[in-house]
Amino acid sequence: MRLLMAAVIILPLAWVGCDNRRGQVPPRPGQSSAELAAAAEVLQQTCQSLALVEMETLGSDGRATHRSVGAVLSDDGHILAPAGAIIAAPGDGEASGPVYTRSITVTLKAGHPDERRYEATVVRESADLELALLQIDAEGLKTIPLGDDLADDAEVYLIASPMGMSRLAAFAGTVLGYEETEAGRVLLHDAGGSAAGAGPVVDRQGRLVGMLSAPSHGDGEAAVAVPSVEVAEWLESPAEETKAELERLLAPSGVAYHPAEEGGFSVPYEGGLEVRVAQRDDLIVATVALGALEPTMGLEALRFNYTDPVGALALDDGELLWIARIPAAAATPEYIRLLTDVGVTQASRWEEVVAGQESDPPYGLYPGGEESAVKDRLASVLSQTGLDYAAQENGHVIQPEAEVPVYLSTYRGMVWAYAFSGGMPGSTEAEKEQNARELLLRNATTMLGRLSLDSYDDLAWEIQVPHERLTPNYLENLVRIGVREVSAVKSIYGYVPFFQNSQ
Repeated sequence: MRLLMAAVIILPLAWVGCDNRRGQVPPRPGQSSAELAAAAEVLQQTCQSLALVEMETLGSDGRATHRSVGAVLSDDGHILAPAGAIIAAPGDGEASGPVYTRSITVTLKAGHPDERRYEATVVRESADLELALLQIDAEGLKTIPLGDDLADDAEVYLIASPMGMSRLAAFAGTVLGYEETEAGRVLLHDAGGSAAGAGPVVDRQGRLVGMLSAPSHGDGEAAVAVPSVEVAEWLESPAEETKAELERLLAPSGVAYHPAEEGGFSVPYEGGLEVRVAQRDDLIVATVALGALEPTMGLEALRFNYTDPVGALALDDGELLWIARIPAAAATPEYIRLLTDVGVTQASRWEEVVAGQESDPPYGLYPGGEESAVKDRLASVLSQTGLDYAAQENGHVIQPEAEVPVYLSTYRGMVWAYAFSGGMPGSTEAEKEQNARELLLRNATTMLGRLSLDSYDDLAWEIQVPHERLTPNYLENLVRIGVREVSAVKSIYGYVPFFQNSQ
């Protein structure tokens, strides 16, 4: 529901903290002391069930931060938030580029010494309702109850974080009614129609009665929120939207598939192997279950990753997986087919490795292409980024003077990005094996790319992308993720010298 901006209205506003101390604001024309006191009381009542939601994006226009306020719905970290900026974050198509651009941070008790910050993931989102359900790793949170529809002229309060401040404010207003729109039923109110960084609409008793879905309504007088009744229905409904989008990619890919009980789809292959394909947040994720990892095979699994076109071996809850992730906006039926074909091939190859047999790398699965055309494509994309880079004999180096330079080269139709942390950490084989298992655990949670060991047993973050799917902002994000992953490994294990013959 995309609605027009309303005129700016002077509205009663209250600042308050969660430490039982009221903030103060200068008096404004039209403010009522009673309205100000009521807004402060409501905010004091609800603020521990509210969250400041900040999303940082990196796109063709550079970095940007989007701010809103969310409502804590469960004590184990589910948070409802407006999703206009969140849904719009990933690139869509060649113009904006397929890119995983968002990093979402949730702050509880914002603006106070005991505030707590968490990284958040998106559980589900609705473009029609402009709602997102986030998840943070927390327990024992205070939740806000969902309220019912209200009568016209009932008091309501819009919670926001205006003017770029890391604090919460309450705007007082009243219900103007409910209205049916093409996108569904909406709550109209006049509490802070132009408030930036807004989110929950609560009643006098501190119950959530709506979530702001757009800055304002087209008549210039009312703000719009999704009523809590519709919020509850959406949360209880099956998450079919994402599944339908994924099926539109699978259908023309040429693979057989069927819905999986755990969500997503199962793609069966001969020999009893199957690839599970699902969408998680902005990523398409393909996995193959490989069973337990043998106690002495951690290092071998990291070496195995170096010969994988698109995926990696990873440990998740004690189980060894082959896993591949690509941005949903970059996905095509051909790209999905590449993931599933590589998945079953790598699963079969790993069985051979475990059995002590020789196994040739899957060169035949690379997309291929004229090498000069692939190199030209990479050079063109790189020139359109804002990255500092220099040409090398075999490609390019990005941020050559930085602590973590990222290298680019081409291989069989792929653009290959990689960065080294050093040698394999550990002073004994037993320590190296234990560290290898820890690194495989990290592969299960890395956004894009994987950790692997090259032929010299030097440790690298790397990723390979079909050259025709690479765009400037996709590449910028790969560099950002690679630098972050390598920096994290260095902070955990310290400096480990490279193998003496390594580059």
